[in-house]
Amino acid sequence: MVPVVTRAGDEPADTGQSAGASRISGVSIQHTPARKIWFGKVSNKAGYRSVPHHHGEAETGGYVLSGRARIYFGEKFEDYIDMSEG
Repeated sequence: MVPVVTRAGDEPADTGQSAGASRISGVSIQHTPARKIWFGKVSNKAGYRSVPHHHGEAETGGYVLSGRARIYFGEKFEDYIDMSEG
């Protein structure tokens, strides 16, 4: 597979189940043979809430550059973790 370089302004506009959030993919199936990873930058307005969804067999991680985030998880999305800058 040939590596794909995504340059500013050339990011795909579709955000899957996260309508209303801007997603810029850094490492994903579009860029690498790996099939269970997505790493990139997601931006949204204050108060944004994504609809409940899962990432299949992939693990999920996050790093907050600015502001705060709450990530819900678990079988019924009853568990959560609050995240803040850094």
